[in-house]
Amino acid sequence: MCVHDYIDDIVDPNKLHFGILRDLTGRAEDFPLIGPGCTENCKKRMIEILQITMGRFTELVIGYFQDAKVGADISGGQCNFLEYMCYCQEQGKYEEEDFIEMVEKQMNVKIIDGKVIHLNPDGTPRDTRSQDLT
Repeated sequence: MCVHDYIDDIVDPNKLHFGILRDLTGRAEDFPLIGPGCTENCKKRMIEILQITMGRFTELVIGYFQDAKVGADISGGQCNFLEYMCYCQEQGKYEEEDFIEMVEKQMNVKIIDGKVIHLNPDGTPRDTRSQDLT
């Protein structure tokens, strides 16, 4: 039995799994090392999981900076990366209305028909490739 077997069930290429990211980049003792019970297939699987996780993280971080409104009113609280990530990944399904309003006030994003739309500063949708952040 490999120590990495638990990861297979929780990797979704369309979402950033924060627990895996934390294990990969946080405390060294949580890093999922290759150890007893691991195989060559395990190594390949972990490389794939790492590519998905870090790729998704990179997409979201770049999206945060692309979507940030320079000079936005932050009197109701500033939208941080974690909030932006939750907004994009959950598409407003589990968030309070005031949270959604705060994010949309500070970021060039809007939920339309249950999907996050990334906007240009003039309010028009960005190209469809940029929509992959949701």
